[in-house]
Amino acid sequence: MNAADRSELYQVLRERCDTIADSWYQTIRQTSHVAHSAARVRRHLAGLTEQAIAFLLTHPLEHGRAEAIGASAAGR
Repeated sequence: MNAADRSELYQVLRERCDTIADSWYQTIRQTSHVAHSAARVRRHLAGLTEQAIAFLLTHPLEHGRAEAIGASAAGR
């Protein structure tokens, strides 16, 4: 993927970031009890989404960074 493609993909994913985070929130809300406010959880999920988008566009992929995002998603 060249730089122009990467930039275009980033823009598309970034525009959908809130929708992706809200989808994650709805899934979590249906499957478990969340001890934090909805606004706090959505902010956290939006941050994780932004990190995941940035990670997906790095080359080469950094395994340590993927683990850090996963750990953050799991609340560690």
